[in-house]
Amino acid sequence: MTQKIFYGICLMLSFFLVNCQKDQGKAAIALKAEAIHTHACAACGMIVREEPSPRGQVIHRDGKRVFFCSLSDMLTYLETPSPHGKARMIFVEGMNPKTDPLVFSPKAEPWLAAAKATYVLGVKKTRVMGVPILSYEKKSDAEIWAKQYKGQVVTWEALRPAWQKLRGRP
Repeated sequence: MTQKIFYGICLMLSFFLVNCQKDQGKAAIALKAEAIHTHACAACGMIVREEPSPRGQVIHRDGKRVFFCSLSDMLTYLETPSPHGKARMIFVEGMNPKTDPLVFSPKAEPWLAAAKATYVLGVKKTRVMGVPILSYEKKSDAEIWAKQYKGQVVTWEALRPAWQKLRGRP
């Protein structure tokens, strides 16, 4: 009888150790931005690197990474529940403040944590999926371009409601 209890305890400990190791693998998901290679936009299927910046990428709870050809496509995607779980990290390209944002350029720009970037809405930019959204590392850079093109400067927290309003949603 004591031998059966001993083996039962060993079996339970083995089960818990295996499951703990699985959870550690999930915790090791890299939450750093990656370069865009030949990825297709998770919202519309276009080749992301061929589209103008700023673009976006999302890392889900399960480690699945998806890329977007525009920030508007990324916001649309984030409104829909995902089988990969909630987003653990969201990145946007920070636009070069010395380059006119209305000039088409598929050149890769540095990735920023979406929550730390400053955004400009209401700018008429062509060849962009959805409502054009510009993203900058510094608020002062965003303000310069917003003033020039009569846009609105917003934070990450204010971006989604302002974007929805421009799309005609309450």
